[in-house]
Amino acid sequence: MISTRPLTQILIPRNLYLLGLVLLVTGMPLSKFMMSLGQFFLAAAFLLEGNFKTKTQWFLINTPALVLCGVYLMHLFGMIYTSDYSDGWRDLRIKLPLFVLPLIIASYEPLTRKQFENILLLFVAAVFSGTVICLAVLAGIIYHPVTDIRDMFIFHISNIRFALFVCLSIFIIIYLLYQHTEYNRIKKIFLTLLVTWLLVFLAVMESVTGIFILIVITVIFLIYYAMKKIKWWLRLLAFVLAIALPVMTYYFVKDTIKEFYSNNPVDLNTLEKTTSHNHPYTHTVKDTQTENGHLIWIYVCEPELKEGWNKVSSFSYDSTDLRGQELRFTLIRYMTSKGLRKDADGMEALTGKDVHAIENGIANVDYSGFINLKARIHEIIWEYNNYKEGGNPTGHSVMQRVEFWQAAWGVFKEHFWKGVGTGDLENAYQKEYKKMNSQLDVEHRLRAHNQYLAIGGAFGVFGLMYFLLSLIYPMLSRKKVYNFLYITFWITAVLSMFAEDTLETQAGVTFFAFFNSFYLFAYDPEENNDNGSENTAIRE
Repeated sequence: MISTRPLTQILIPRNLYLLGLVLLVTGMPLSKFMMSLGQFFLAAAFLLEGNFKTKTQWFLINTPALVLCGVYLMHLFGMIYTSDYSDGWRDLRIKLPLFVLPLIIASYEPLTRKQFENILLLFVAAVFSGTVICLAVLAGIIYHPVTDIRDMFIFHISNIRFALFVCLSIFIIIYLLYQHTEYNRIKKIFLTLLVTWLLVFLAVMESVTGIFILIVITVIFLIYYAMKKIKWWLRLLAFVLAIALPVMTYYFVKDTIKEFYSNNPVDLNTLEKTTSHNHPYTHTVKDTQTENGHLIWIYVCEPELKEGWNKVSSFSYDSTDLRGQELRFTLIRYMTSKGLRKDADGMEALTGKDVHAIENGIANVDYSGFINLKARIHEIIWEYNNYKEGGNPTGHSVMQRVEFWQAAWGVFKEHFWKGVGTGDLENAYQKEYKKMNSQLDVEHRLRAHNQYLAIGGAFGVFGLMYFLLSLIYPMLSRKKVYNFLYITFWITAVLSMFAEDTLETQAGVTFFAFFNSFYLFAYDPEENNDNGSENTAIRE
């Protein structure tokens, strides 16, 4: 019912709450400071409004919110049997949004539809601004050293996290277009162009995770749409598209893999033994690794390479490139990709652009340029082959993850029942890496990059079961299974956790805790009207 407290005591915290939401969604893709400030304002609004007895009573009967907050309480309980309290308290500080955001958002009256959609539009606008900034960095308009596509994210957020934001923004726009058939033509065209822009950006950033999630969700909803009672030709179209999209993806990947393994035939029995300068070649014919169909380890004369390279670059031949890879290997792979012999004559054929690319860690002439998904797949295949042959996975994002997962799985198996506790994961991982005799450099021996393994390692099998319950129960309890916005977020989050420690960073945990709580509790069409009159009071 409507509160009997003075109107200013209600409206000021309410406006502060809305400001907090605005700052949080605007800062999430762009600024950790704004994101933190937004949460500070939300907490301030919660405290200033008072009425804690009613809030507590309401919160205690809100089972989905309790279940979500329970994930944080599980981390708090894990401090009882941890030995590294410093790391444990740091982890609790990072994960505080898991408790605070469900508590605050579930305690407030739902937003009006207009307020809810405006918050989402601000998030989309912030993500769009982020894409513009990134492309300006990539084009050199904003100066920032770029040695890898990930370097264009100058606002200190991971490329995978930003890809998730792009995916959410695309689905938010689709939701708005579907809900608002009254939009005029100009607005519909603008939003359609914005979706196109975001799709192109996803391709530019070469995010395999983002593209995979986008395809999975699109196929799921095409199948759902095809099963609805609509015109038969629309059902048929949706069904055909649902089949065509994964089939096209499969053949694209298959052809790319086939292209990678295509070879330029070489008669290994007639290989020349010396360079034009009468220095001996090294031919490692047993190594079948290739670049653009050319064998990497034939026609290699490192003394000539070293001398030639050190004349044209300030980067020593025996040093590393800007990606931290051994420069000599990057050089040899790059020259092979151009079909050059790895000798003085090959060095003479390199342009200044080639030298710059090699210094930046680009190992194939085809790996530079915009929207090069084939090159990204080629890189992954090369990483796999190199790893399979016993090569060091350091610096190779996909194969590093294999090492991360092996270490995390080892920790989970060894501490299956209760885990290692909140603060001891880092120490447990490092011990496991040593046990594995991992080739990863010490600074690259990171955490699981799989949220499920991370939870299992910290809290054991029962902690993992509770975490899975916290992902499923609130959705079922709030009847959000068929809610487009929530289910697109849910699938995005659940899939991303297979390849990311989503809850181990401030940006990741805020993304998950906010959208989970916002979509569950911030707006309820069945209880809400758009005039906002009933939304100025806390439940009493």
